[in-house]
Amino acid sequence: ASPTIALFPEASFGAALNCVGIAQALRARGARPVFICHAGFSGVFADYGFQEYQLPTNDPLSDSERQSYWQAFVRRHLPHFRLSPVDQLETYVAPT
Repeated sequence: ASPTIALFPEASFGAALNCVGIAQALRARGARPVFICHAGFSGVFADYGFQEYQLPTNDPLSDSERQSYWQAFVRRHLPHFRLSPVDQLETYVAPT
């Protein structure tokens, strides 16, 4: 039997699509990759032929509140995102 390997990407499209590439390589080697993901990624991995399992959410925010939250998040952290990846380790990654 082929091994089942669960991938649990961070809730960002960059990380998610990196995991798709890894999953494709695993599948080519005989493994059965599956994805555990935030419900907002529903269908993303299935489009590549992988089984998905969505995490349950208890999100009290409406769609507009969620959009406002992420817009504020990006505005708040934009100065860090303009730094080099190495500099972000100290100013953004470590504090969060």
